[in-house]
Amino acid sequence: MKHIFVSVFCLLVSLPLFQMLTHVISEVPFHENRKIAEFPPYRKIEEFNLFLKDFDLYFKDNFGMRSYLVKLELSLNYFLFQETPMKDVLIGEEGWLYYDPIKNDGITMEDFYGNVNYTPEKLKLIQTKLHNLNEFLKLKKIRFIFFITPNKNSIYPEYLPTNINSKKASYTRYDQIMDILFKEGIETINLKSIFIEKKDQEKNNMYYKTDSHWNHLGAYFGYKSLFDKLNIQSKEYTFLETYHPGGDLAGMLSIDYLMYEKDYKSSTDILSQSDCNPIYSKDSFYCETNENSKRLVMYRDSFSIWLVPYVKQHFSRSVYLWGTANLDLNLIEKEKADIVIIQMVERHLDNLLILYQDELLENLK
Repeated sequence: MKHIFVSVFCLLVSLPLFQMLTHVISEVPFHENRKIAEFPPYRKIEEFNLFLKDFDLYFKDNFGMRSYLVKLELSLNYFLFQETPMKDVLIGEEGWLYYDPIKNDGITMEDFYGNVNYTPEKLKLIQTKLHNLNEFLKLKKIRFIFFITPNKNSIYPEYLPTNINSKKASYTRYDQIMDILFKEGIETINLKSIFIEKKDQEKNNMYYKTDSHWNHLGAYFGYKSLFDKLNIQSKEYTFLETYHPGGDLAGMLSIDYLMYEKDYKSSTDILSQSDCNPIYSKDSFYCETNENSKRLVMYRDSFSIWLVPYVKQHFSRSVYLWGTANLDLNLIEKEKADIVIIQMVERHLDNLLILYQDELLENLK
């Protein structure tokens, strides 16, 4: 019996090295916010100590079956202890996950607490940017609509941990920007107010539990609200319940393969973009239909992914440009737009400070 235990132990210990050398089993991908160490370059004999140091880093990042072991650890931490080493993800109640980017992808929770409200100086800069853009488009007889897509924690704060939910501010950057839009007479839709009211009437979730975005149903209600503002008759759809693996936040925790997300797909297939083609830059494209003669230019972010299939059906040509900062305003005239829409997720409101280059707008006037 002792020999069996020793043999099994030796086998288990040697498996990672065997896997590292042979790659018999395909490693599984998982999310890491850093670059994995690569095999170090060979060095001169007098630099052998440096090579050993670099090789140690390489081995720690690449030993066989590492991805499986890391995923196992992350899964056990989440399901047994409701913990995660990923600081970008907050674990809420009843399987809800929330995005709290620690750098370079906007602000969520500090905004939720009301800790990053704009100073009078920044508000003045934002107001000037929006005012000048609105006046420019008015001069060109182009209709302009700006709307903010709320963060998930703004619509479903009740599933945040209790100690966080109790810190919710009554006035945030979202409210500051809405005040500016109303003051300037810029057309907008208050999706936060609409969705909070809708949530009390709608039994199905409008945002994914394991993803940072709204789902198909949320995008549909966003579309309906937008076209009510445009005074264009929106189309009616029924939705079928469906399931798929966990979303981007579950993926960041490397447990997406263990979680299933309820979704609501339209009974009519409108998600095809076979009538759309790339244009201008990466992740930007245009769509053409036989609908009315109106032409649209829309500056957007990832929340538009499920929104565009509804919107594109109503325009003869619609162009969807990726990014909501440093906008290329030249494309508005190039596309002969009748309507310009800016859709911006709440966590990216700082993009308003660099919405476009002032010199570019002056040159277009």
